[in-house]
Amino acid sequence: MFKKTLILGAISFVAAVLLSLTYILTKPIIAQQELKSERESISAFLPNVDKIEKIEDEQRVYYKCYKQGRLVGYGLVVFAPGYSNEIKVMVAVDKDKVIKGIKVLEQQETPGLGSKITEDCFAEQFKNKKAKELILGENIDAISGATISSEAVIEAVKKELEEFRE
Repeated sequence: MFKKTLILGAISFVAAVLLSLTYILTKPIIAQQELKSERESISAFLPNVDKIEKIEDEQRVYYKCYKQGRLVGYGLVVFAPGYSNEIKVMVAVDKDKVIKGIKVLEQQETPGLGSKITEDCFAEQFKNKKAKELILGENIDAISGATISSEAVIEAVKKELEEFRE
């Protein structure tokens, strides 16, 4: 009995070490891919930006976007409490905090329902709107069958825009 326990313990230890090593080796690669994805999302909505500067403080992560040395807008990383899990959204805004576009970067919502927040038809509703114009049922339509996910994104984007101060 002791021998089987020892063998099982050794196998578990080796598996844990291999898992830890894999995590350590892939963590910087994953972070680099996330950064690339965030920057590509910003560039899609704020074209011809030649410099994107990442800013991290205690409250948020955002990007300052420059064109020919002039500040033209921001990329705001927003987190929304979705139905299944947290939703990560990139919001590109100009200097006046008018939304130029949003893109859902990460989500684990219900496939076929909540996951529809990633579709262009949902994101297009946000374009050229300010925070006060993000009103569910008036200016923004929820996705049928995914009201919780839709509301979460709308409210998180609205709140971030209202609170954002550089």
